[in-house]
Amino acid sequence: MTKTKLKILIILLIAIVAISTISAVSAKDITISPNTPGGLKQAIETANSGDTILLENGVYRGVDNTNVSINKNINIKGKGSEAVIDGQGKNQIFSISKVKVSLTKIRFTNGYVKGDGGAIKSNGTVTINSCTFTKNQAYAGGAIFIEDNSKCTVSKSTFTNNKLLHGGWGGAISAWGKKSTLVVTGSTFNNNQATLHSANGGAISAFGKCTISKSTFTNNKAHSNGGAISSADVTVSSSTFTNNQAALGGAIASDKVTINSCTFTKNKAVSGGAIEGSSIISTVSKSTFKNNQATKGGSGGAITGRFNINSCTFTNNQASHYGGAIYATGQSTVSKSTFTNNKATLSYAKGGAIYVSNSMKITDSKFNKNTAGKKHNAIAKGTSSIFTTKNVKITPKDGTKA
Repeated sequence: MTKTKLKILIILLIAIVAISTISAVSAKDITISPNTPGGLKQAIETANSGDTILLENGVYRGVDNTNVSINKNINIKGKGSEAVIDGQGKNQIFSISKVKVSLTKIRFTNGYVKGDGGAIKSNGTVTINSCTFTKNQAYAGGAIFIEDNSKCTVSKSTFTNNKLLHGGWGGAISAWGKKSTLVVTGSTFNNNQATLHSANGGAISAFGKCTISKSTFTNNKAHSNGGAISSADVTVSSSTFTNNQAALGGAIASDKVTINSCTFTKNKAVSGGAIEGSSIISTVSKSTFKNNQATKGGSGGAITGRFNINSCTFTNNQASHYGGAIYATGQSTVSKSTFTNNKATLSYAKGGAIYVSNSMKITDSKFNKNTAGKKHNAIAKGTSSIFTTKNVKITPKDGTKA
């Protein structure tokens, strides 16, 4: 290497180090309180990209703290546990453009907009950690609305009593568009509602890829699809769904569903008391279904759709018409699963545990005391449908009927 090239290399290295040092030094903390002149709007306007705004405990409201536009990469964090931003039932809180925003330890309450995202509307990448969302309202995304081509990651957060103002999507969160991404972990959704005409997703509606883990959904409701979740493609693991309700899919309604190690209890729908699938084959494994119901003459007390089911337990689920536990609408499989005391209740009902309307292969599974009408009737099928069994135990012995 010549001396000239060596000098150039040294100069470049020095420049890179200098730029890195300047960037590290330039990121700063800005602390405000509810009484700070200009509030959040002024703090964000003053901040540089990468800065962190720290919120002292207290309630932030009014024109300086709501309807805030964020157009730079920034972090906003509560210093304690009582930093509250209040939309007062008349203002949206944040509108985020195509930037990266991190929100931590903040309570968002009473956000309101006759549009999308009662508390937050984002067209960028937003990360939400240890936040609380209560009583926010919008046409779509009662608390949070994510635009297409955007991403939202939610962890250790709570969503309670958020709702839609009319028929829309996502009582708490709506992720719009096929290229949106929503990731939720370790979070709780209680009493969120999408109950007005044709509304979907009592807690969450996602049109793109949606991944949920270690979360709890309780008492969420939708008018149409998905009492807790309405989605195009959802993967859920290690989560619990209790007392959610909708017309289709008391807990989940999705074109494609992948479920692992989840518990579904006392969810209700007309079809698919816990889960409503589609013609796309979905997967449920290592999960428990108990006391779910398909009501009003409906079918599939726990599950309706086309599914591969493995190592699951179905107990005391109930449908009015077909399939006390499962109504299989397309080619499906069941393996290593147990069905106990499931019921199809109408006098002409069929399939106390499973009703097959297409075809199904059942292996290594047990059926005990499942009934349809007043008879022991574990598995039933339509006139042109077929099912096969291998290593399947049914008690009483007359429990399989065509």
